[in-house]
Amino acid sequence: MIIIADSGSTKTEWFVADISNPDSGVIKHTVGINPVYTIPQQVKLILIKTFTKSVTDSVKQVHFYGAGCVGTRAMWLKDILCQYFYNAKVEIHSDMLGAARALFNRKQGIACILGTGSNSALYNGTDIVDNIPPLGFILGDEGSGAAIGKTLVADYMKRQMPQKIENLFKEAYNIDVSTLIMNVYKHTFPSRYLANFTLFAAQNIDDIYIQKLLLQQFNLFFKRNVLNYKNARSLPISFIGSVAYHFQDMLKTSARKQYLNIHQIEKSPLQGLVNYHCK
Repeated sequence: MIIIADSGSTKTEWFVADISNPDSGVIKHTVGINPVYTIPQQVKLILIKTFTKSVTDSVKQVHFYGAGCVGTRAMWLKDILCQYFYNAKVEIHSDMLGAARALFNRKQGIACILGTGSNSALYNGTDIVDNIPPLGFILGDEGSGAAIGKTLVADYMKRQMPQKIENLFKEAYNIDVSTLIMNVYKHTFPSRYLANFTLFAAQNIDDIYIQKLLLQQFNLFFKRNVLNYKNARSLPISFIGSVAYHFQDMLKTSARKQYLNIHQIEKSPLQGLVNYHCK
């Protein structure tokens, strides 16, 4: 059996299948595993709750692609997966490489992630050869759910929203300053909390204020990330992630204004990774 996992800060999708018959595979869903925030004991509990002993006995390959899976953080996660899937060869890779493989397989292009966070990379068909660091929602993550949510809630608190949108936002969330500060500065997953506000943007997508906010974020993503890669305007650019998928019309509008070629937009990399590893 083979397991292919795609993990972000919010959720993890696990594809489990017989290696010789990937079309019979099933997908299991768990909370996100990000070794920057998730502790080893949480990972162990997720594995115990998700996979039976018969599965762990049978698995021969594990390919785990995840946010935060770099350096020493990837090593402790790999150790846990090796302990649990004791008959398997385990490989840990960044979510960025997963996105590139899912979107381009073995062809070159610029792979982008727009979900809770954002990221991008220049992919040569085998490896990532250049990467503008995303820097997280405080210093970067332009165009991400966290960045969109941060702008929305900050505009609300600082009375920058048009009155109609402000009233709708208050009706939807009715949050006060102390609640916001607690969730952003004290809790474990602030980016996940902020990204939840993108639902409001989706529900009010026809409003001019929302459209301008989204265009501003996507313009920043292209300007501060994609356009810094060599030959960016002549390469295919593809996206993975819920923000790219649900706001793709605005994303394409932003790209056209900057003479960029969007090739493909997918909500999840999982099917592309299955194709890469199994077909």
